[in-house]
Amino acid sequence: MLNDKELSLLLETIKHKALKESWDCKESTGKSLMGIDDILTSDGLGNLTRNPELQALCSIGQALRAHHNKPTSNTIKELTNTIDTLIQIKREQLTLNRYALYSEFGLPDDVIDRANELGLSDQLSEPTTMQQVRRALTRQDIDVWLIERERINTGDSSYDRERRSRPQSNSPLFSEASSTYLQSKEQSKSAKTVDKIRLNQKRFQEILPDLPVDQYTYEQLLDFPEELRKHLPQCGDKTRYDILIALSSFFNFCVERTWLARNPCPQWAEPDEYSATARVRKGSKPAPWSNAELERLFKTSYWSKPLVRYKKPQNFWLPLLAIFTGARGNELAQLYVEDVCYDDKTEYWYLDINDRAPDKSTKNKPSIRQIPLHPTLIKLGFLQYVEWLKASDCTHVFETLKWDPKTGRYGGFSSSWQHHTSRNVEWDDPNNRRVFHGLRKSFAANLLAHEVHREWIAEILGHTAEFKQTKDYTGVNPNLIKYVSEVEYPFDVVSMVGTWETPATPASLMLSSPRKQTQKSA
Repeated sequence: MLNDKELSLLLETIKHKALKESWDCKESTGKSLMGIDDILTSDGLGNLTRNPELQALCSIGQALRAHHNKPTSNTIKELTNTIDTLIQIKREQLTLNRYALYSEFGLPDDVIDRANELGLSDQLSEPTTMQQVRRALTRQDIDVWLIERERINTGDSSYDRERRSRPQSNSPLFSEASSTYLQSKEQSKSAKTVDKIRLNQKRFQEILPDLPVDQYTYEQLLDFPEELRKHLPQCGDKTRYDILIALSSFFNFCVERTWLARNPCPQWAEPDEYSATARVRKGSKPAPWSNAELERLFKTSYWSKPLVRYKKPQNFWLPLLAIFTGARGNELAQLYVEDVCYDDKTEYWYLDINDRAPDKSTKNKPSIRQIPLHPTLIKLGFLQYVEWLKASDCTHVFETLKWDPKTGRYGGFSSSWQHHTSRNVEWDDPNNRRVFHGLRKSFAANLLAHEVHREWIAEILGHTAEFKQTKDYTGVNPNLIKYVSEVEYPFDVVSMVGTWETPATPASLMLSSPRKQTQKSA
């Protein structure tokens, strides 16, 4: 079931649109009232049309059809007086009739589209919610008819007077601008990010009145944090602060569209819990590893102990994949064996980074890409490792990692990685220790050192480039093969860590898979 605010958000915009269209369409005087005739005579409604008073309404609708192009004042007065009486008396029958129509033919497309915008489509599929929306939409249809009756009778209505009392604006309503904002984000963001934006936009519309975006004021939004606290008492200060920042981002978008002159949001204070740790983490971007640090890294036990590569292959392969592909940690951790692909056209192997499974996600749309496999990875035996997994019907490249449905990410590597490097790697600067994401930065720095154009680097790394140089390819982009293959380090990785040797023991017996354990317990 929807709450009152969700129901209002779902239907109010549709009501305004219907009344605006009928007001702008002067030749359709009494358009909705004439629609009563259509409703009452619809196929499949049976004996609902046999009531004499409802049949009188049919006659009124037919009369309006005959006179609506050039209605005389006497005709209008006579018809509207009769309509006024009959609608008030038989409003209940009309409601029943309209409800029967929605039950038989379903909800209008406008309602379904609006539900998708608000993230209510799943709830709308529930029978009780569908019944609730049918009833509310039916009541709203009757209200629209009454407003149009008032317009015909007086040339005006209380609804129109209230709308005219608002300051005039050429900017879209918040709800309309929100739809445009979501559509723009769907072009560049991942489905997970868009869902989060959609949820925030729904929260804003539940709290703020639906005004033209240029009519929100600084003073009005000063109270928004307190209203948000009342609306989401279960959320912490940091979560609410992130929502405030999302509102400011929305208004920045409106400024870019020239719908308003400046962002009306105040400079909200960061909560203590945000500024104490998260802000420090957010403000300090991971630095790339130096070549000396990388050389010291690959001399540690993750590569010097043979059993590591078989019992926990992620410890062996993930850092190597990071410095030779530049992929993000979670993009590599979530790889399926089928994501290691061969392109017949270029005769080259590549990683297919995608979000085509429930346990996969990408940061944004450009993150969905194909990264050529560096020749060093092939020399190290990565393809043989994948074949070893396939022989045991393993589905993931790293079977020993566990997916957390709450975060949508894979765990079991980052914490052990940080512990290992902090104890075993000597840093150039002891006060500035490196993290896994810094390996991606080292790869990017290597591309820059080879004077690869920044837009090509953006495509390899899955960043949004201002200009898209490449065409659409069904496999791996030949240009990227050239640039990725040029990446090199001043030490011989193959001789340092050794090549993969396929063990006689099948992967299914050697690897302890959290996925299989979870399935058994379920």
